[in-house]
Amino acid sequence: MADMEPNENECLHNKIEEQVEPVLDILEIRAARGSREKYLAALAQVPDVEPDEWDKITPIP
Repeated sequence: MADMEPNENECLHNKIEEQVEPVLDILEIRAARGSREKYLAALAQVPDVEPDEWDKITPIP
């Protein structure tokens, strides 16, 4: 991308922005509907146990 013309770079930026902007709008709307209290109440229902072997994330060396 370093060898792109400024206009190409700007065009690419605009296309990405067009795709991302609606997603951010949706996330903002959903965030406004949520509440920290409901989040903490739901989180409190999750058991505090180690995940099964098949569900663990393997660190990348």
